[in-house]
Amino acid sequence: MADISNNSIQSINEDDKTCLSFAEKFTYAFGQMAVSLSPALISSWLIYFYTGRTTPDGQTIFLVSAMAMSLGGLIPRFIEAVAEPIVGHLSDKWNFRMGRRIPWVAFGTPFLMLFSVIIWFPPDAAGAGRLYFNLFGLDVTTNFMYLLFTHTGFWVLYTAVVAPYLSLLPEITPYNNERIKVSEYMAYSDVIGTALGSLGLGFMISAFAGGLRIGSFALDNAYQVSGLFIGLFFAISFYVSIWKVREKPFDKSKAVGFKFSESVVETFKNPTFPAYVTASAAIRMGVDVILAAMPFLVARLMGLSEGLAGALQGVIVLGAAFLFPLVSHLAEKHGKKKIFLLGLIWFVGCLMLLAMVKHFPLFGYPVAGVASLLGYHLTASWVSFSHAMVTLALTAFAVSIVFVLQRPILTDVIDYDEKLTTYRREAMYNGMEGLISKPASGIAYFIVPLLNKYLGATAEQPMGILAAPIVAAAILFVGWWFFRPYPIEK
Repeated sequence: MADISNNSIQSINEDDKTCLSFAEKFTYAFGQMAVSLSPALISSWLIYFYTGRTTPDGQTIFLVSAMAMSLGGLIPRFIEAVAEPIVGHLSDKWNFRMGRRIPWVAFGTPFLMLFSVIIWFPPDAAGAGRLYFNLFGLDVTTNFMYLLFTHTGFWVLYTAVVAPYLSLLPEITPYNNERIKVSEYMAYSDVIGTALGSLGLGFMISAFAGGLRIGSFALDNAYQVSGLFIGLFFAISFYVSIWKVREKPFDKSKAVGFKFSESVVETFKNPTFPAYVTASAAIRMGVDVILAAMPFLVARLMGLSEGLAGALQGVIVLGAAFLFPLVSHLAEKHGKKKIFLLGLIWFVGCLMLLAMVKHFPLFGYPVAGVASLLGYHLTASWVSFSHAMVTLALTAFAVSIVFVLQRPILTDVIDYDEKLTTYRREAMYNGMEGLISKPASGIAYFIVPLLNKYLGATAEQPMGILAAPIVAAAILFVGWWFFRPYPIEK
């Protein structure tokens, strides 16, 4: 086995050199807004939209059953996971006039935008739709089949566009510090996209609760309005990302000689990959559990406006943005591994505090005390909301670390693979990461509806909602534990 000590992996003149203009860094990083924007909408609100949305007159709409939602969330992520390494392998091997990566972004984006919109237009907007048959207790209905098709289409197309986009990063610059800087810019775009999918979406859900009419075209609810506007913005972001970027000319060093099966095996021979991909999968699953549970936490447990769920998410991402320069500085000074481990265990602690939101809202009490001195009385719901707000503000540090460091760590993994195989296989590594982390994300769709169904998702029976942050914390702890042996310290 090759040496992987601290000094064994060095990018060429990695300390202070640069090869990118600000415009190249900025426009490429702008695409990260699209990477986070539409998934933020789907990850945060799809379960709530299909299994528990409340109409203005107080009626709760179940477009599919809890089991159907679980499978409608899980199956597409497994299909996407299979697509990930296939897309990665093809992107590494195929070469077009525009390059290996850019054509996937250019031609896949319109179809991805389409599916990010139509998923909010189920055939039966008021019920489950026509029942085709019952399979082992699962009602296979019109809406379930539609959810399965559109959700699968969205994630497969997301893979076909995003994996090649992200695979451009290691080719843009060989310098370690510049990669961290580009990743920092991408993290800012990530924050903007996530904020638009949380704060922006929360505002739109409140503002367009009754839908929107554009001429003769009518949108029945705020989710359809949000899907349309975010889909358009989503497309703009991706096309800006490839506006300035030009791939390096193809040469024989880029020609990957592995067959697909060989490429999969060689990926797992890289000793840096298992620790990284386990942590990545844990982050994906844990975050998606929290995102899916957030609307239930605010609307059902606290009895507050659905739009405030977006405010809680916005606190995290906006707080994280302020900390990006600090995280970059800490990573350059102490190494990415140490700071990444700190972020994971910090995340675990904050999620355990979030689980106390109803029965012991520790941070809500002093907020209520200050409000009382100012002549305001906070109800129990607002005390809980204050606790959640402060807790998630603390979580921003951990989220900032994940935003900034996850991509440079994967780039180090890919660099080491080049030392082992002599090939640059960026897309294959993104694909293999997806093969493992996407099913993990799908499990979040499976967990949350069943927690709500069997443990309760109301103010009177809230244990399903309160269990979500505990489950997420346990998952992230597993990620922290498995990342500890990661060997690259730089």
